[in-house]
Amino acid sequence: EAAHLLSDDWSRCILRDLLEAQDATEIEAGPWLHRSAGGGDGTQSCAREISMRVKVPPHPLTPETSRASVKYTIAIRHQDGSPLPSISIDSDLHTYDVPFGGTFYLQERIQLTPA
Repeated sequence: EAAHLLSDDWSRCILRDLLEAQDATEIEAGPWLHRSAGGGDGTQSCAREISMRVKVPPHPLTPETSRASVKYTIAIRHQDGSPLPSISIDSDLHTYDVPFGGTFYLQERIQLTPA
């Protein structure tokens, strides 16, 4: 799965599957913003922006959906002695069509480590 995360084609990526499971639509992946091969610790990192539409919980004065963008920063570290890498996924999500404000902002980190 690590190779799919860093691929230019996100049609078979776990993050796209996660967005679709949350009913996101109009998902468009932008180009990789930067790639880093890392130093001597074997870490490879990349960042990419995604634009989409997301469902909004039903509340008075809110639309059914909102424009949103998320920046994923993905770091993959190959540790000595382990055949499987550890994967860190940081996301910065902005939703734009919110009442009484400019945006709603959420930061999240997903850490996957081999057992």
